[in-house]
Amino acid sequence: MNRDVSEAAARRRLEEMLRACHAENTRPSVLTLAGQLGMSNTTFRRRFPEIASEIAAHRTPSARTPADGRARTTS
Repeated sequence: MNRDVSEAAARRRLEEMLRACHAENTRPSVLTLAGQLGMSNTTFRRRFPEIASEIAAHRTPSARTPADGRARTTS
């Protein structure tokens, strides 16, 4: 377990991961970010709940465009 990771370092890594995910058209994950920082998923979520919530927001359908690229319509 890596107790030396600051929130600033976690946020820097988050920004790097989000840029990479955008470039590669993939979804960000807490598990991936935690692993990159040398932490378990649970420890990361406990230490950085706001960052975990931000990642979850990037994974929701409303944060992404549909896979076919068409605009969403409401009925």
